[in-house]
Amino acid sequence: MIKRILIAIACTLFVINCSFAESNESRRQLPVIFNHSWIGLSGGAKISNYSNANLTPYTAQSIKNTIGAMRITLGHYFNPYLAISLSLMRGIHSVKISHVGVQRPTYSVSENVFGLTLRPSLPITDRMGIYGEVGYGLVSREGFLIWNYGIRNSNMSTVLLGAGWYYRFPHNFLIDLEGIYTPANRGKNQPRIIYVGLGLSYMLIDDPSREYGPSYWFPLNVLNINYVNDNIYYWDVARYLTTPRSVPVFFDGHIKVGKGWALYYERNFFHTTKSFSMEWGVSIAGWQSKYWRQSFYTVSLFPELKAWMLRSNFVDLYFTYSLAGPTYISRVYIDGFDSGSNFTFQDFIGLGALLGESKRFNIDVKVIHYSNGNTLPHNPGVCVPVMFGMGATF
Repeated sequence: MIKRILIAIACTLFVINCSFAESNESRRQLPVIFNHSWIGLSGGAKISNYSNANLTPYTAQSIKNTIGAMRITLGHYFNPYLAISLSLMRGIHSVKISHVGVQRPTYSVSENVFGLTLRPSLPITDRMGIYGEVGYGLVSREGFLIWNYGIRNSNMSTVLLGAGWYYRFPHNFLIDLEGIYTPANRGKNQPRIIYVGLGLSYMLIDDPSREYGPSYWFPLNVLNINYVNDNIYYWDVARYLTTPRSVPVFFDGHIKVGKGWALYYERNFFHTTKSFSMEWGVSIAGWQSKYWRQSFYTVSLFPELKAWMLRSNFVDLYFTYSLAGPTYISRVYIDGFDSGSNFTFQDFIGLGALLGESKRFNIDVKVIHYSNGNTLPHNPGVCVPVMFGMGATF
């Protein structure tokens, strides 16, 4: 298995290296596959009304259907009239079902909606338009059972329908009013889900005729080794990275890593003149859990965004963020938790710096997270505390 994974990574890196131009100046040209793509985040209300009808033969004294939710969307426009999008909608809080059965006073139900949809669009003006949304939906629900009755964990395929309105501001920012709908699944006690949200999106649009001035240097390749050991230090800061506490800037996890190493290779394929860059990367890591000291390893491919905050003669400081890097994790059950499957996603957040007059030495700190993104009912998450790293650019 590991041999095939390494071969796949080597082939991927070969494609990455051959696909994008190598000179510092040519990397300011946005790759064609990203031109007219967007990323968006919205917040709003989720309506999914559970009732005692979903609990037969039990009856609850109270059911609190929370409505706060958020949705992240990635997409690409083929032309002004048709786009494809990938999305994940999740509730901010779980549904709370109180005083049912005799085992404990309150139970929780959480659900997330993954979508892969087509977006037929109708521009009304140069800046404003409307769109529809239709495609595949996957409702992932984590519930509870009392003596084999209740609301079961389940993954349910469904149709996802939606509609929206957008307005484009200068510099390719869009405000978006959107709504989606998934029908009820009576066979699995799943009510219909309606989500309405207001969000902000950013569209990547490149102008090949644009004339660029001189730019700062961005390394084409970065190779780093990171390390953590709870016998030396243990800084678990992920639970503090929330703004406010209920809306995460990053993600915590129930499974904690105590020791580990991670080797990261990153390759730049796009950057602006000074402040922003995008990378592809691959990582191979070995971990040991904090409590039961179980060993496992991960292999990931990932996208990465960097915001360069300081430029000077001897130090270039940057903030880095990566989401949803496809990952193989060698162990599913860790420290008594079911992580879902061997397929998961890698996320990380951190700070780094290039040092020296030629900026060939790299140091960084990272907080890393692995989870299935709530696409499976079990998603405890694996949390890696602060890791220190060093490496080289070339």
